[in-house]
Amino acid sequence: ANQLALKILNENKEIQKIFQDWASADNTKWDNDVRLKEIIENESPWLQELLSTKERKQKLASFFNKDVLQKSSGDLIQKIISRQNENGGFGWFSKENDDFLVTLQVLQTFKQLNELNVDWNQAEYNQTINSAILYLDAILLKDNDVKSVSIEKWVDYMYLRTYFKPQFPVANNLVEKWNKILEILEKDWLEADFTCKSKAAIIFKNEGNTDLANKIIKQFNESAITDESLGMYWKTTSNAISFWSTPAEEQSYAIEAFKKNNQENAKLLSLKSRLLNQSNYDSFGSTKATVNSIYAYLIKKKKADEKSTIYIS
Repeated sequence: ANQLALKILNENKEIQKIFQDWASADNTKWDNDVRLKEIIENESPWLQELLSTKERKQKLASFFNKDVLQKSSGDLIQKIISRQNENGGFGWFSKENDDFLVTLQVLQTFKQLNELNVDWNQAEYNQTINSAILYLDAILLKDNDVKSVSIEKWVDYMYLRTYFKPQFPVANNLVEKWNKILEILEKDWLEADFTCKSKAAIIFKNEGNTDLANKIIKQFNESAITDESLGMYWKTTSNAISFWSTPAEEQSYAIEAFKKNNQENAKLLSLKSRLLNQSNYDSFGSTKATVNSIYAYLIKKKKADEKSTIYIS
């Protein structure tokens, strides 16, 4: 999240200036008078709500302090890496047992930073990434029969593994099983849930199977509902919220699938409009969903000379 905040600031000087103005705003008379603030809170709650807007702006601006972000970003990456076990897997805490899903989430964070062209010195952490990938390969490709693993778990794994595959190829002795997994996905993707289908479209595109990737996107386009106010969405998506899945995350993966498969900008904007509506302008359901949603907002299909107008209020 800190790396994404830095990217936003570095690429949008207008936003940087606004946050600097908010952070340096002088206190008003009632900010310095404790007794007056108590009276306002008790007698005029509507006025207190109005006054607290400045405090919220200052608090938000403090989160976008570049010096703090740069230092904390480096510290956090080191903290994450310190939680990697000798076998390459990551746990919730240092020295804790490794976990398949936590390791996937760490790799997804690195993938998102790369795809957004965030400057985070990946070369320094290639050994960390490679060890994590070998850990996942060992769990799914070496130690399991292909049919004993759910399609959802295969998709979660392949979604990240196909991204890193050009840099960190699958070992020769595992290629046969890798191809069997792809065959299963090609045969069963139609029965998968919405998020799996979105990830499958990305997987097939990464593997060069553009025909199948386009087939999934075509199904999405045909089954989508597009509303001028609500944006582009699907009735088949879930309303359930958990740490590992929220409606916002489902929409985020759809945005990534459409972007990966070169869909027109108008559809991406409509998908993002729906994502914004799902946040209720306040929350996306979980911290993980919030990061994925911000990532989905930042990926774009845009001409190099095209400029955007930024509004913050």
